[in-house]
Amino acid sequence: MSILFARPLFVTSMQRTLPPGLTLVQSIAPGALLLASAGKPGGCASEIVSTAYCSPFVVGVMPDAQQVQGSSIAQLADEILFGQPDVLSKSRARCAKGSDGEMPFYQLHCFSSSYLQKPGQTTIERSVLGRRCELLSNAIRAKLRERTNWRYCRPDSRMTRGRDEVTPTYTLSVFMTDAEDVWVSCVNRSEWDASVALPQALRYPTFALGKPLLMDEFPQAPGSTYRKLEEAIRCLGARPSPGKRVVDLGASPGAWSVLLALKYGCHVTAVDRAPLEVSADVVASIVAGHEGEDRNGSLKFEKGDAFRFHDAAAQWLVWDVACDPRAAGEVLHKWASNPELSGLECIIANLKLRNDLDVGTSRRKEYWEAKQPRARDSSAPRKRVEDPPFLIRQDQAAAINDIRRDLVNHGWTVDVRHLWSAKHEVTLMATRSPPTAAAPSSTEDQ
Repeated sequence: MSILFARPLFVTSMQRTLPPGLTLVQSIAPGALLLASAGKPGGCASEIVSTAYCSPFVVGVMPDAQQVQGSSIAQLADEILFGQPDVLSKSRARCAKGSDGEMPFYQLHCFSSSYLQKPGQTTIERSVLGRRCELLSNAIRAKLRERTNWRYCRPDSRMTRGRDEVTPTYTLSVFMTDAEDVWVSCVNRSEWDASVALPQALRYPTFALGKPLLMDEFPQAPGSTYRKLEEAIRCLGARPSPGKRVVDLGASPGAWSVLLALKYGCHVTAVDRAPLEVSADVVASIVAGHEGEDRNGSLKFEKGDAFRFHDAAAQWLVWDVACDPRAAGEVLHKWASNPELSGLECIIANLKLRNDLDVGTSRRKEYWEAKQPRARDSSAPRKRVEDPPFLIRQDQAAAINDIRRDLVNHGWTVDVRHLWSAKHEVTLMATRSPPTAAAPSSTEDQ
């Protein structure tokens, strides 16, 4: 059996978008569901994960998870590594201390249910469970260091041995649901990447350490929506190289365009009916920011209709227009299937969603009033109001599947994710290899 994770408010959306073939066993924590393959009590880990990641609301996974219990940190660590069920038996057999061969590296993801934004949980409860989770992580690392030749590799950084980048051999995930109850999963990375159809989520998990990865601050951008594009680029595993020609449809207020032009050195054409809210200083810094280097970016604004704009020289397309997914899919189809756009390598598109749940007018009013800024002289404490749950509409879920299928049929590799930086929207990330010039045919002189 495997554990799938979603942000708690979007669990019902995850369940609605899971393809057939998965059976819900139980909910073990807010945002964490235990699933198995239909008709297979034990389940096949690679089959479950490959199928589950078809749902854009899955933000993390623990394949072949097993439950372990212990009354103390030391007992939990012993049970995880050397107890029954023996989670690491096969791994230890391959990498016993003193055995020949290359020294294996491992990543350890140890997190608690408090990182899943459990509704109503107090700060004290979060800190206590989080501290216990940290102690367990340190105990596991100490025991592995004593009894095996495994080397630790931090999940949020890259290690190098000499000049070569180190690829972790194993990923060990420990999910603590309460003080004496954890779920454990251990994955051999090389075997996993060969058997799972969508290994990108393991190569760069947005759910690393059980919480969203922090995006770098970028104060030059007007607004914070640049975080969505930055997270999508990281999940994609490919960034635009300097000099790439990028079309930004629905660009206003300009956060995506500024990020692409100033940070990545791209030549950006921003298209929108509304003007950009980019200061003159930022525009000047885009040109002068990389002076002396061969990576000067540019930003050009064109007032127009994002649904009709066309640029045959585009190499990247980013889309963030407030419209129904069906309308967005028609535009993406034109760009993805047009033979004139053979140089188009990547598409990143935000698809807006609407809630299928009626949360009530009074609930919405109470929520938005609580979000409004208070006067500085107000002494009354701010009322805590939880975000309303979200359930994707059936027609929009079907539209997203149709868009994915259409782009795949035209030779694109497509993934759709609900990013941590997003709310009521999912992000489509599609790539394809650029065409290679045909080698001239050699003919013998007659």
